[in-house]
Amino acid sequence: MRQRPSLIATLLAAAGLLSLPKVAVADTKAIRDESGIGAGASTPGAPKTRPFQPIAHRHSSISCAYHDPAAPKLLGTGDTFPRAMPGPEGGTFVRVCTAADGTEVSNRVVEVPPRSTPGPTPRGLAEEALAYTPVPRPEPITSPKDWSTIVNFPTWLAVADWSPATAEAAVSGLATTVVATPERAVWDMGDGTLVVCAGPGRRYDYAVPDDEQRSDCAHTYRTSSAGAGADDVYEAGVTVVYHVTWSATDGSGGDLGELPVTRRFPMRVGEVQALVVGHGRDQ
Repeated sequence: MRQRPSLIATLLAAAGLLSLPKVAVADTKAIRDESGIGAGASTPGAPKTRPFQPIAHRHSSISCAYHDPAAPKLLGTGDTFPRAMPGPEGGTFVRVCTAADGTEVSNRVVEVPPRSTPGPTPRGLAEEALAYTPVPRPEPITSPKDWSTIVNFPTWLAVADWSPATAEAAVSGLATTVVATPERAVWDMGDGTLVVCAGPGRRYDYAVPDDEQRSDCAHTYRTSSAGAGADDVYEAGVTVVYHVTWSATDGSGGDLGELPVTRRFPMRVGEVQALVVGHGRDQ
């Protein structure tokens, strides 16, 4: 990891402390780190901080490890530790620096401030807005009668609401807008058939002559729902698939993919028996 110039200066300055006597962890006094990090102080028998997993950083032939003042003093090269600085939460740590030959060159208590959390990216803000987008559950409509029909009769399928849904999210200096647009409806008819419709479909209008209306979103059942379940109905459902896009005030934008929204409903399918009446002389 690339070190900040101030931290490099700290490590180089630490190398000039070889002639100073070693300072025990419990006796370390409050100082100010050359890198500008305010120093803390530790009191024998009363450590200030919670236990912390030691981590370390390296520069040239000097290796430094950060650990909890209450923990045993750990010395070692940077290869012993996976990271270069304390975690983002900061805290009070003992920083022990050693030369390549294992000679301790610095032993200090340092106060590491919390690192600021970076602000959300435009896409991250858009994903947050998507969680609040008021996408409605589809309301299934079947014609000529809602949620019931008869075998061998075309049943029209429709969804009541087919409008885009939008939401916004903003932080200081940045705002995003999310738009979820319905693209298709996938109908699970409950009899093993899937019907995919490119639009919302159409409700049958009894005030319009049959030859003046049609639907490209329909299904014809071939078997009744008798015995299909405890209530003699097919467990049907409709899923509206939305396509989600986003744009931000900084000019960026993109695609958040598809968002499916489903609603299940019971579909009762009956049969109509034809009765043929003869007109013969013996009838």
